[in-house]
Amino acid sequence: MKPKLLDLFIRAVSTAKLSRNVLDTPKGTYIGSEKGLAGASVNWEDFVNRRVKVRILENKDVQFIETLEDTNRPSQNKIFTREDWNKNPSKTRFLFNYTSKDNWERVSDNLVQQSRDCLIFKDKIDRKFNETIMRKVDIEIQKNVTLCCVPPSKTDNDQHCILQLLRFLSDRGRTNASSCLKRIKDIVPLHRGGNRMPQTHYDSIATFNKELINNKTVLLLDDVTTSGMSLEACERILKKKCGAKVVFKFAIWRTLGNWELG
Repeated sequence: MKPKLLDLFIRAVSTAKLSRNVLDTPKGTYIGSEKGLAGASVNWEDFVNRRVKVRILENKDVQFIETLEDTNRPSQNKIFTREDWNKNPSKTRFLFNYTSKDNWERVSDNLVQQSRDCLIFKDKIDRKFNETIMRKVDIEIQKNVTLCCVPPSKTDNDQHCILQLLRFLSDRGRTNASSCLKRIKDIVPLHRGGNRMPQTHYDSIATFNKELINNKTVLLLDDVTTSGMSLEACERILKKKCGAKVVFKFAIWRTLGNWELG
């Protein structure tokens, strides 16, 4: 939504008919030179983490052009509440570990419980339990974050646990951009032996509603990550086809490799 300009007044305009950036500084919001703070001082509703481009006309009216993301704000890349998680977008963050039932007899009770929790969450058989997991995810993510996810393997699975998670998180102050990535062709679920190569996702996912993602920092979520290929493929799609500027990756569970089980 375009911000509504309110209480507009002109201090000084040195050059007409030029597009200028609106600068948000500790002393106020200005159009024009950052050093001299010359130009128009503008206030509008809900000016949070944004800047806009305007055109100053000869009669000193200000014409709105477009909203831009303010790349100078360090808060733009504060996706997680844990400060160290915000330092490296290329690294996938996760909360719990998982291993398949075949390994439960030879791993710790704690790992078995985390793995059981994963299966309960994915099966959606205990709504109260799933909300508990969602709340644990909720406290890890900042507000006002744009969220997307790896689409479910089935095209008609709008009740998948990851989509339920995004709806839960968006109800608590984030933007749900899960509609940007849609599975248009069913694939074999990866945990059931499906092809993990990136091309599997490139061939079966289409992009929509790109304006929700374009030029933004995005948090891409999945319920379980094993090889990381699904997240990396969707990250590439978001950047190449939707114009995402930065993509952070997060999974609730990470599947441990056999070499990590001891």
